[in-house]
Parts: sequence; C-alpha cells; structure tokens
Amino acid sequence: MTAATRRSERSRGVAGLQLIAATLLLHAPPAFADASVSVPQINVGVVPGVGWRPGSKVAFDGHVAGDVLFGRTCEHSLGYGPRLGLGTRAFDDLRAALGFSLQLPIDPLAIVATGQGLLQTHEGDVNPGFGGRLFLGLRPYNYYGVYSAGLGLALGVDHVPHTAITNVSLGLQLDGMWLCLPALFLVESLAH
Repeated sequence: MTAATRRSERSRGVAGLQLIAATLLLHAPPAFADASVSVPQINVGVVPGVGWRPGSKVAFDGHVAGDVLFGRTCEHSLGYGPRLGLGTRAFDDLRAALGFSLQLPIDPLAIVATGQGLLQTHEGDVNPGFGGRLFLGLRPYNYYGVYSAGLGLALGVDHVPHTAITNVSLGLQLDGMWLCLPALFLVESLAH
C-alpha cells in the first residue's frame, strides 16, 4: 500500500467521523439541544412588612407582586422583564405599579432590582409617582418549568411628587406557590 493510498483512506475515515458527529449534533435529544434556550421564569409573591413615611409612624406596608424574567438559561444567568404590583400602607392608600426588573445572580442568592412607575390613590386623589424595589434572597432557576419560586427580603421606596409622599418599606417576600400549598392540600384531602 502506497503513502497516497493510506492518506486517501485516512481522509475518508476522518470525513466519515465528521459526518457521524454532525448527524449526532443535529439530531441531539431535546434536553441537550435546549440547554441554552431561554425560558421565561414567572414569580408571584406576597410581601408583608413595615413602611415609614417622613413625619409619620411606622405602619403596616404590604403588596402583592408578580414578574416574568426573560433571558435566563441557568442559575447563574441574568434575567430581565416586566413586574406588576399592587400595594398599600396601613390600608389608607392603594398603589398600582408597573416596572422593569433585572435579576443579578450571585451564588447562592439573587438580587432583583426594579424601577417602576405607579399610581397612588390617597384620600380620594389619584396621583402618579415612581419607585424602586430591591429583592435579596432565593430565586432559583426552574429547569423543569416556568415558575420560579422566591423567598427573601424586599426593600422598597415609592415617591409621589404631587403629594410629596415618600414611603420606605421593608418586608419579607413570601412565594405565592408556598402560600397556596396548605389550601391545595386541604382541597386534595377533601376530594379523596
């Protein structure tokens, strides 16, 4: 066998291996093929806490909020997306907020920062304002679904320029799914 014949056979062998590798990559199972695909991560939570306004006493402050984070592919990836919230301070006002959230993953915790516009009803008036939220806690990536549970501390600041009302709040964000579990267990036990 000559050197030219060996090179020809070797190049056919390499070409065959390249064809097999390309076929395997193109027909990879979905779990392998989707490893880098971003799936939206949804979260809904309740945040009971305390709120403070300059010139007034500390009072109950709470809100319900939900967000959808896009761009995440794993625990250590950045997420961004819309956030919707509804809150109150001492049940004497109502704040509806729409904002944009950015999740910065730091192992093992996550920081979610939100800037938001809001409408506040207070003493019969509706006034526009703005605010921000900072969440520090657990917000893992869900590899098996779109719901991402969360638990952590939430710091918030809202300001309504027309009324000069500034509200600073600190609360514990409790995941909505965890809060629903006792009711789901009760319904399931009564059904069976």
